Amino acid sequence: MLQKLIEFFERETGMTIQEAYNLSPEGQEAIFDKMVDIELEELGDENDENAPISERCALACKWQDIMNGSKIEGI
Repeated sequence: MLQKLIEFFERETGMTIQEAYNLSPEGQEAIFDKMVDIELEELGDENDENAPISERCALACKWQDIMNGSKIEGI
């Protein structure tokens, strides 16, 4: 799971984890906002609450949790 999170982050942001770590608070907020945008994009206008959540959406949500300081199981 950790490797998938890292690969997703680097693919979606175009930067490494270390580069993101060194960003200003405003830069880190922009990354968080990007993860929110991905989540919303993936959820789309789905009216079916039982529709499966895409892996991209799940990874973006996990990054939001990580950036909010939540401990993630399995990492």
